Amino acid sequence: MNKRYWIGLTLAATLALSGCQSDAPNFKWDYLSKLYDGARFKGKEPPKMLSEKEMSVIMEECRSKPVKAPKNYSYGDTFSVVMTAPFEDYLGQMARYVQSGEQTYLYCQNMADSEYHLLSTKQDVFAKTKLVEHPTELEVQPDTIKKEDWFSSDDNIINGSVRKLALPGSGYLVMKATDVTKKDERKTFVVYAEALTPFTEDTKLYLTYNEKYNENDDISYNSFVRIPQLISGQQMETSIHAMKQPGKVRFIPGDGTPEHYGTLIATEKNGRQFRYELSIQHTMERPSELARQDLSEEDVLSTINDITLFHQKQFKHYLYDQSDSSKDRLKVEDTIMMTSDESGKLQKAIKTSEQADVRGKRAKWKYLTFRKGVKGQQYEVYLDKRVKKTDIYLKDPKRDVSVHLSATGRDIILSLFELYEK
Repeated sequence: MNKRYWIGLTLAATLALSGCQSDAPNFKWDYLSKLYDGARFKGKEPPKMLSEKEMSVIMEECRSKPVKAPKNYSYGDTFSVVMTAPFEDYLGQMARYVQSGEQTYLYCQNMADSEYHLLSTKQDVFAKTKLVEHPTELEVQPDTIKKEDWFSSDDNIINGSVRKLALPGSGYLVMKATDVTKKDERKTFVVYAEALTPFTEDTKLYLTYNEKYNENDDISYNSFVRIPQLISGQQMETSIHAMKQPGKVRFIPGDGTPEHYGTLIATEKNGRQFRYELSIQHTMERPSELARQDLSEEDVLSTINDITLFHQKQFKHYLYDQSDSSKDRLKVEDTIMMTSDESGKLQKAIKTSEQADVRGKRAKWKYLTFRKGVKGQQYEVYLDKRVKKTDIYLKDPKRDVSVHLSATGRDIILSLFELYEK
């Protein structure tokens, strides 16, 4: 027989016996769309559920290397991604679609970071919607509060103080008050500061009065600046004036320019009167009163427990699902939670097991999922039952990797299955 032909037959037989082999590792932490739940938001329209691809890209790209902010840009929809049940301990990732020239970005914000991340053509999987440009300068116009506006019904809004703001998408919005009660003792202080970002949209500002505040049983009645719809994650505010008892507060509008927004006059119960001149400014210089975030991504993730579980049903994206799919959601009785020790031993067994084609049938507990931070590893579970022995195969369909679990891993899983079958 031809020697080359014989070698070919031998190689084919060896591959058939050993099953599929892959250069991919048996275990890999990854951004799994099945773990997430998310939606896109546009104005006051109902939220629309994100595709699994969009959710995975957001979670991965928002943890990639950040880039410098573009000088001029347009913005699109806002995205929010959280983790689905039973992983609700993660507070979530916000992002906004941004375009500058031919480049597209995600502006990402969570408890730790606020950064731009460049999207490649392959990563730009987002449904295209109309983009909006920010004005280059702050614009302030008199306005009124309407029923559909975002505001607290508990706020006592000072007559004549409502303004509509058209805001740039970078820099800082700063409001200052100058105490002019005594002409020879003028004192200026910041009463409101907020970072302006791609999340910034046109909004409304107003002043409140007699807002009750209790600090260490010291009750006061305050006047504040309120901008309910402005979302940046970096904000500071302080009272313009505080009184021991409710008093009278009125507002005299200025000349219509942001620099001369108006004058607040507070009259306390004893008749004493205080006057404050208010200004609205846009600046590129960060105000010292605005504290810097001191949390890191590691700090945020350190509060999240590692979880490993078997489950009978796949996780559901249910938060923004308009259909009535409650009966399909994962319940506690559909899961087996593993201890940290069991999970660690099973991970080690998976990593050292041999890759092989799957045999047998799907187990009652169809899935095995590991979660660490915002990443995961998920397998389909197969049992190959024979007279004297049961083998276990795990398959990762996303990476097309399957393993024939070692005896150590098999015993860990079978003992759990037997315990929960009783």
